[in-house]
Amino acid sequence: MTKLYVIAGHGGGDTGACGNGYQEHERVVALAQEIVARGGGEVDHWPYDQDCYGSGGMDWINPGCPVLELHMDSASPGARGGHVIIPSNCGGADGYDNAIADLMREVFPGRSNLIVERGDLRNPNVARQRGINYRLVENGFISDAGDVATFNANIGYLADRYLAIFGIGSGGGSAPAPAPTPAPAPTPSGSIDDLAQRVINGEFGNGDARKAALGDKYDAVQARVNEMLGVGGGSHAPSPTPATDIDDLARRVINGEFGNGDARKAALGSKYDAVQARVNEMLGCGGGGGSTSVDIDTLAWKVINGDYGNGQARRDALGDLYDRVQARVNELL
Repeated sequence: MTKLYVIAGHGGGDTGACGNGYQEHERVVALAQEIVARGGGEVDHWPYDQDCYGSGGMDWINPGCPVLELHMDSASPGARGGHVIIPSNCGGADGYDNAIADLMREVFPGRSNLIVERGDLRNPNVARQRGINYRLVENGFISDAGDVATFNANIGYLADRYLAIFGIGSGGGSAPAPAPTPAPAPTPSGSIDDLAQRVINGEFGNGDARKAALGDKYDAVQARVNEMLGVGGGSHAPSPTPATDIDDLARRVINGEFGNGDARKAALGSKYDAVQARVNEMLGCGGGGGSTSVDIDTLAWKVINGDYGNGQARRDALGDLYDRVQARVNELL
């Protein structure tokens, strides 16, 4: 008899969030497979290579038992911790939800609200409408190295605890394994010019990730990056025709070359405001009176497709259209 139905979030070509060398879908599939393997005939699952959300699977699956959808979260540096998302207007958390919240507090601490009701997500809404006992669990942040290390060290423990919560198995052991302490990455070798070119090629990421990768060479390399790109106001920066320069930089921003948030501001230096304004014009999200519902829909679909990232990165990219676009995203989902 099936006691639990597991959905690994994303799939079908959608990797989900990425961070610290991992993809969200691949990680939650690893956890789902462990739950299924240890649960035997008492656990069923959505096909790992298909996207339940994207294919509208919640409209027609009929598990006849509680549903557990697995995800990992993503945000700006510093965010960490796990939590449970349940449909709004469903009577509140049940015993399963409260037990999973305790598990998140134990394994992935960091959030003050461990159970969150959401009315803007499709799968929870459809589950509520169809009377399916459902919850979505964010198993820490894939964007946080500590949460990722904890997840990887505790896949078996998490699987056993999830099974025990739903009345399957023996209970999952006494305590989670401590996450291994990541070894500090060695400072990369090479000349300042070579490292600067590798930064421009995207090898070392942005923001804190770039600082960590470059170590004590960060300041010198970043200064050289600014010189090579003609940004940042250094004395060696070339002086191309301003209009062409701004358009070129704006296209490179849209292509992801300068990252988001503080990383983009640092890379563009004194040209940030002009370039960001041109980016907004090119994307149709400058907040002017000419914006239309078509622009909002287009931007909303780009958000859903992952073009603008999450959290502060999305706010930076969308500027003063953020609230309108996010509201449309919520409607589409």
